[in-house]
Amino acid sequence: MNLGKLSKSTQNIQLTANALKIELGLPLTPEEKALEKQLS
Repeated sequence: MNLGKLSKSTQNIQLTANALKIELGLPLTPEEKALEKQLS
């Protein structure tokens, strides 16, 4: 969410998918790991 509005940007969708994969115990791809590292 950005400023109280739901964001549908590709980056935010990918980050949400990454969070779901982590919670489900699924491994992230190298590209997904790079995105997580870039934003942390």
